[in-house]
Amino acid sequence: MMKIIRKMLSFFDTKDKKKLLGLLLGFLLVGLVEMACVASIAPFVAVVSQPEIIHNNAHLHHFYQFLDLGSEHRFMAFLGVTVFAFVILGNIFSAIMLWLLMRFSFSQGGKLSTRLLKQYLLEPYAFYLTNNRSEMTKTILSDVFKVILGVLINGMQAITKLLVIVCIFVLLMFVDPILALSVSSVLGGAYVGFYLLLSRKMARAGSIASLINAKQYQIVNETLGVIKEIKVLKREGAFLTKFRQVAEKYAKVESVSYIIPQLTRYTVEAIAFAGILLIVIYLMKVKADISQLLPLLALYALAGYRLLPPMQQVFTGLSLVKFHAQSLEILSNALKEKHLSLDWQSQTLSQLHFSNSIALKNIAFAYPNTQQAAINDISIHIAKNTTVGFVGTTGSGKTTTVDIILGLLIPTIGQIEIDGEPLSLALLNRWQQNLGYVPQSIYLTDDSVMNNIAIGVPPELINEEAVVRAAKLANLHDFITQEMAQGYNTCVGEGGIRLSGGQRQRIGIARALYHDPEVLIFDEATSALDGETEQVIIKSIKELAKQKTIIIIAHRLTTVKDCDCIYFFEKGKIIDQGTFADLANNNSKFRKIANLA
Repeated sequence: MMKIIRKMLSFFDTKDKKKLLGLLLGFLLVGLVEMACVASIAPFVAVVSQPEIIHNNAHLHHFYQFLDLGSEHRFMAFLGVTVFAFVILGNIFSAIMLWLLMRFSFSQGGKLSTRLLKQYLLEPYAFYLTNNRSEMTKTILSDVFKVILGVLINGMQAITKLLVIVCIFVLLMFVDPILALSVSSVLGGAYVGFYLLLSRKMARAGSIASLINAKQYQIVNETLGVIKEIKVLKREGAFLTKFRQVAEKYAKVESVSYIIPQLTRYTVEAIAFAGILLIVIYLMKVKADISQLLPLLALYALAGYRLLPPMQQVFTGLSLVKFHAQSLEILSNALKEKHLSLDWQSQTLSQLHFSNSIALKNIAFAYPNTQQAAINDISIHIAKNTTVGFVGTTGSGKTTTVDIILGLLIPTIGQIEIDGEPLSLALLNRWQQNLGYVPQSIYLTDDSVMNNIAIGVPPELINEEAVVRAAKLANLHDFITQEMAQGYNTCVGEGGIRLSGGQRQRIGIARALYHDPEVLIFDEATSALDGETEQVIIKSIKELAKQKTIIIIAHRLTTVKDCDCIYFFEKGKIIDQGTFADLANNNSKFRKIANLA
């Protein structure tokens, strides 16, 4: 349990730890009020059952004279109001502290989710090649919630209820130490025994639940990701069955976290009832006068009423902490990941301009956990305002080379030079500001055309002139202003579902041009388009080539026919280079790819 507490505290800064300490002190005050409430009931019951005790008991008589209320009935009423006031005060304090606890806890949840997303955003691109996005989504949205609700809130409530128990126990020790120790030993021993017996089962069930929950996220993401194919092939039933099987397993395991504490509660309540009977028998044996027994019985009845719920809450809280400990472990590991700490506030940086050329010198790169290099001895020279093409079969190294130029991957061997100067890590952010990237598949958010072109820029900071300029360069402006009902404010739907493939691609080009980069990289940007739409995009690329340095990755070689130089990749190496005509005439493998053989 101490390990769990240390991990939980590691998520908080000094300010939050002080708030946590303040909450604990507040709950200690609640415990003291609870103790006062229990303590006040005995004098009240004693006076009601034996009014003469007011004069026989020195403490009560002195208090009676001090108040000077005029009659015994008024004194009894005062004691009754006092008991009621303590009950109300305890409930008010408890409600206030619960509100503060929930506010603090869910605030921490927001901070943790944000911190975790920040952590993932700061990870190098290679991290995303080896980690499941469904797992990351689950960690941010589900595991954080489980840690806050299952570990922090339940843990804090267990601690605070433990404080209440201690305060009431101290009171009972003053009244009758033997009975206090006996009752606490029986009830406390029962809960401790059940906890030791069941905590491992709860922890194991929590680990299994975490794995199954990850599978649920994966299935949902996969299902919604291929919804079009599912609809066409009528595979809804198969995916639904797949999810139902996992969801039923998750529900079964998750139910353990609620069933076990409740079953324990019924067992301990039976033990408590038996204990009360034994107490009555004991008190009747040592004190024959029933009128003398009533105040003490009332005290223990109220103490039992106050003790059993917090004891149950302590047990339930600690059990749920154990159940959700796996989520805490996942968060702890995720936040310990080492990453290349580059400042993402790159939009505030100036671009790293170049005057002459970009050069790759003897570049080699191997992906993590692989022995064979993805590319080896890659040397490329790209003059400013020229267009070059990277061609080759799938897996030949084209995309890896482009990812290195984009600064997403760091070469294992070799370096990039800008105007003859090495591109250092310190300059990488500024270099990326001078790049525009158009992927094969353009992802559009369910937002306006303007916000999609200037993606990631806060609406109040969007440069509308830059948006229009980028749209014009992408041959998109006339379509937006003439055919879209709300122009640049038209919503494109999730994934751009309301647009054609060519329109989505041109928004992707406009997005790449928004910050006016000197280098544009097209990663098979026309491979998913029909021939006519492809020609429109190729025309846009040709017009851009007059003022930009362009790099094109292509499988269909129609987009690279006019390139100044084409690099032909095979098995991670460049095996040939030249113009389209040179390669078509002199390289049989290239002719085969170009369907010219």
